Formats: sequence, C-alpha cells, structure tokens
Amino acid sequence: MREPDPAIAATCPMRGSDDRRTAVISGLGAGPEITRDAQGAWIIRSLSLARQVLKSTATRQAGFAAESMDPLPASIKRPVIFLEGHVHNEMRRGTARYFTPRAVAENYHLPMSALADRLVAELIARGSANMDDLGLELAMTMTAQIVGLTETGITGMAKILDRMVQPIRMQPRHPLYPLVQMIHGRVTFLRFYVAHVRPSIRARRKQPRDDVISHLISIGYDNPSIAIETATYAPAGMSTTREFMSLTVWHFLDRPALKARFLASTDEEKRSILEEILRLEPVVSQLMRRTLEDIELQAEAETVTVPKGALIRIDTRAANHDPAVTECPFALNPDRTLDTNMTRAVLTFGDGIHRCPGIYVALQESAIFLSKLLAVPNLRAAAAPQLRHNPQVGYELRNFTLITRPA
Repeated sequence: MREPDPAIAATCPMRGSDDRRTAVISGLGAGPEITRDAQGAWIIRSLSLARQVLKSTATRQAGFAAESMDPLPASIKRPVIFLEGHVHNEMRRGTARYFTPRAVAENYHLPMSALADRLVAELIARGSANMDDLGLELAMTMTAQIVGLTETGITGMAKILDRMVQPIRMQPRHPLYPLVQMIHGRVTFLRFYVAHVRPSIRARRKQPRDDVISHLISIGYDNPSIAIETATYAPAGMSTTREFMSLTVWHFLDRPALKARFLASTDEEKRSILEEILRLEPVVSQLMRRTLEDIELQAEAETVTVPKGALIRIDTRAANHDPAVTECPFALNPDRTLDTNMTRAVLTFGDGIHRCPGIYVALQESAIFLSKLLAVPNLRAAAAPQLRHNPQVGYELRNFTLITRPA
C-alpha cells in the first residue's frame, strides 16, 4: 500500500504507532493506488478510486462467487447481493426492515441481550471457553432469527456454513481444483438446504413470520431461489461478525484503558469504538467488481481507463488506511475525525448499492455481548489466538481461550 506522506506523518501525534494485529495476512499487499496483477486484474488501493468503482453503475458484483451464478437457469432468482439496478433496489427495500436500528431495538435487542447473558454465565460457570465458539454461537443464532432458519439446531448449521467459507485443501493451480471446488460447493449447499433451509421454508409456508424467508415466500420465490438467497445471508452474518468479535476482545484485553473506556461509554460511543477497530482491521480483505463498459477512474496523477469486462479487486485494508484521508492510519484511535460523508468504518462494509445491509445488526450484537463479557472479573486470555488467512472471508482467529478463574 502507499506509505503515509512524510509531511503528514511528521505531524502525527501517534507517529510510529502500529496497532494492527492482522497485518501479517493483510491480503493483496503494498503497491501504488492502481495497478494490475499477473492475471490482468486491476488492483485498487486508494479510497478515492475504490469509491468511484463501488458507486459506479458501469460495474457489477464479482465477489463472493457472484459469477458462479451465471450458468444457473433464468427461473432461479439471483440473490440480492448479485443483483444490479432497479431489481436490486427493489429487493433491498423489501428486506431493509429487518436490518434497521429500529428493527434491532424492537425485535432483536432483548434476544441479543438474553443470549449474551447466557453465554457469559456459562463461561463463568466453566471457568474458560473459546472466544471463537462464543462468537460463533452468538452470530449464528442472531443471523438464523433474522433470516428465518430457526427450525433446526444452530450447531449443525454453523458447521455446514463454516464449510461453505473454508477453502478446499488443494493447491489452486492443481488441474482438478475447479472440479473439486465445484463438487465441494454443491455438496455443502445441498446439505445446508436439506437439513436446514427446507424445514424452515415448510414451516413458513404454513405460518409466515417476520423474517427474510417469509418475505421471499410472499413475493413468489421458489425453494431453490430461497435456498440460494439464504446461502448468501447466513455465512456472511456468521463469519464476519464471529471473527470481528474475537479480534475486538484481543485488542481490549491488551488495552485496559480502551476496555475501561468502552465499558463506560454510551451505546453510540461503543459502536464508534468498534467501527474504528473495523477500519483498522477489516475482516473482508477485498471487494471485487466486473466492468460492464469502459470506465474512467480519476487517480491522483492521471485518468486511468479500465476496459469493459475487466476484473477490479479493491484492497479494503489499503483503502481504509489511505494516508490521504486517515491521519496516523495504523493507530487505533477512537477519537479519529473523518470526512462527514463517510462512515467511521470507511470501506469495511463496502460502499454504493452493495453496501452491507447488516451493519447495524453486527455492531449492536457485538456491543451488547462485549459489554457483558468485558465486565467479567479476572477475564483474560490464555494466549494470543491463532491467526490465519481465509481467501473467501479474510482473517480467522482460532483457539482463543478466555479464562475467568483468578490467576
């Protein structure tokens, strides 16, 4: 990524501060604001260029296996994350009510709080637990309620969804890799549909509820279309929130002053602190788009024309750390001032029409759970978590054992 301007760095009150924990697996790596990789994809690292691409109507979604949908029959409706234009906007309006601050306050705040209470009580009773397991149960339970996957057990569903986002154990250059990847994806999806989606659809056709699956049924979606839609919502809601909560606990336990400030803050202030951590260490490492026509991008020194059909890979982390807009970009600074037309998390949740709809849900459930967890006396980590890179998700933290017994 581009290094901070020396003139800016010289005035930085936190000069030399680097609070990142996941930089060692940061993804695309350093480089100029726009370049091309060996496969011909355009790599973007500046916030300005990234926002130009994400807000452009001349690009389409290319991330999250979007282009694997292209061969499917036209009768199967595409998930909202892969739709564009008017159709996309209509679908987003139809499901927006499940993700608004009001919906969270009225429908999910009490379940979030009750579940957090139970998880923390179990941790205290046992004396230790894996943070990645606690985060998984919390994130999966709330995602299941919002989507409507409540007819079967959370544990089995979480295992299947985790397999969806895990890379297959084979070198990508192996000649059989595409075939094995396709078989793995289809088998995992079929298990998810048969074991968890189909029972939920059946129950909601008999008695609709206030959730995403019921809404999809009401607008005429068939079972395969509902299954594909839920297979995009559920892993996203589970994986990213789970990893983020583990990361924040790691930061807070090593920064007692920040932990104390978080616990003493209002709900709004807590969300701001969490967004700053997300700006520093976004879970999703890249966003991808495919150009529908030639597009011109205004870089710092020139206008760059990206041709029709090109793949664009946006380095989320580099954009979040763009020295042109973030002073002391590697410092964890809850008092950071950013441009008023930008969220504190910058590009962590994307931008443009495909900006993640679950922003408030993720921040609120994290704030509720962390407020209860971090208040536990004697809470500490047995050791730093194991950090690894997942090309489909970003970073993963595993074997992060929390202890509550007195030292």
